Amino acid sequence: MSWIFSHDWTIAFLVCLVAVAGIYGAVAGCNDGGNLYGGFTSGRTINAKVAIAIMLAIPFGPLLLGNHVARNLCTWMVAICAGHPISFLVIVGGAACVTLVSWKKRIPTSMTLALIGAMLGWSVASHAQAPGFNPHVFVNVMAASMLSILYGGGLAVLLYFISRRFLGPLPSATISRMSYVQYGAATVQAFAYGANDLSKVTALFMAIAIVSGLSVSAYNATLATVFAFGAFVLGFALGGERIAKSVNNATTNLRPMESMIQQLAAGGIVSAFAVLGLPVSSTQTMNGAMIGVAAGQRITSVRWKTVRELVISLAITLPLAFGIVWIAYFSMHAVGIIH
Repeated sequence: MSWIFSHDWTIAFLVCLVAVAGIYGAVAGCNDGGNLYGGFTSGRTINAKVAIAIMLAIPFGPLLLGNHVARNLCTWMVAICAGHPISFLVIVGGAACVTLVSWKKRIPTSMTLALIGAMLGWSVASHAQAPGFNPHVFVNVMAASMLSILYGGGLAVLLYFISRRFLGPLPSATISRMSYVQYGAATVQAFAYGANDLSKVTALFMAIAIVSGLSVSAYNATLATVFAFGAFVLGFALGGERIAKSVNNATTNLRPMESMIQQLAAGGIVSAFAVLGLPVSSTQTMNGAMIGVAAGQRITSVRWKTVRELVISLAITLPLAFGIVWIAYFSMHAVGIIH
């Protein structure tokens, strides 16, 4: 199915599609890149230069864990946008707007829920004109998003108690030397982000290729990943530091070993969902793991501000994206842009 050929769309419109996907990727660089960078440097073991070097491992995540998330999300996008090409611009633009608002307020948010909410908003508003978005997809992604937070927190608590049981009797100097294992834990998290979160941006470029009449070969999928990571790097350079400071303020009391546990737990859970092909939020899974580490120490160590921000993000991100796209659909319908 090709918008370009069957509807005689111009190259200019194709450029607009690529630009919107690039903007979404750049917003991911601001939001997610800042969260990753802040999480890597929070344990005082990984410095800024090493954190940047570890983040260069992100695009290799799909090679190790598969491109399942990108292929699934690409399929959903193509199905929803088949009736109205402009829907791609509205869906991706709406999700990006929601994330930018959260970035402005310095609240880590879920780009996954923003994108799914926008897709759902268009699908509901257009009724039978966009039948490709199966309701089960929405239910599965919502369940995965909630479970990833709970599993991240639960695994962090388990790893914390295991570390206390086996590493507690060791001298402080020995434990301090072992903190360099955090380099490996951060790399695991980078691979997981690439296979799950970066793959969402990759899916957008893949969807553009499909609706433009191209097949998604291994080469085109790799090229889409390169474009996605390029947009991510640009976004991180422009605004990632703002989110990173917010993350560091929330994790200033983490010791190197605790930071490593948080990264292992979050990276492990996100990797598992990536293999299953279910998009989840690395940011919120990391927050769940952070809460799990704090709860493992004692319940009073939990930063309830982080919990509150996490709950607010879960509560408003999807409905806000849904509402923006829903209103946009009926506004365009009212003025005759779509029928």
